[in-house]
This record gives sequence, structure tokens and C-alpha cells, in this order.
Amino acid sequence: MCAPIVRSVAAEAGQVVLHLDLPADLACFQGHFPGFPVLAGVVQLDWVMQLGAVHLSCGNPSATDFRIKFKRVITPGSPLTLTLCHDVAGRRLDFVYRSGAKVASQGRILLCDP
Repeated sequence: MCAPIVRSVAAEAGQVVLHLDLPADLACFQGHFPGFPVLAGVVQLDWVMQLGAVHLSCGNPSATDFRIKFKRVITPGSPLTLTLCHDVAGRRLDFVYRSGAKVASQGRILLCDP
């Protein structure tokens, strides 16, 4: 299984900030890349969808479109914070992954109609 350890959750209306731990033995680090494991973009998107469904009640975790911009690689053991913002009317889920104070990736997912 490839899921981060959620250390803490801070929620407000339409937004949640999750502090995540990334142990090196997570399955998603195996083979991506041998000798230099990084968190793949598809895994980052999957976590946004799954954690958005759980913490922001985004409903069915499926998308019609997504955009992601990578700024830094995310490696095992990195301190990682994920901020999710759900725009219900716009059927949009915005996200930012931060490693420490620096943005690692950010983007937007357009959610399917219920």
C-alpha cells in the first residue's frame, strides 16, 4: 500500500492542511527511481483525490482534468505538508505540497459531477 502517514490535520471551511510522514518503505518509492527514490506525480495526484474525499467531502474521487507544476522532488523522509482547498461551486480541488517552507508541487483538479 502506498499511503502517507497523516501526522496532523488542521481544517477550516473548504480547506485542510495535512502534515505527512513519508517512510522510505512506502511501496510507491520502490523502483521510482532505483538508487534515487522520488514521489511520482501520479501518486501525488492520487493522494490529493483520496485525502480530499476524506477530509473535505469531495465525494467520488474522479477528475475530468488536472494540472500540476513540479518545483522540487519529494523524497522519502521529507517533511511534507499538503494544503487542499475545495471550491464546491467550481467543482475544483486546488493543492500545494510543501517540503519544509518550499513548494514542491502545486496544481488543480477539476472534479467530475456527482
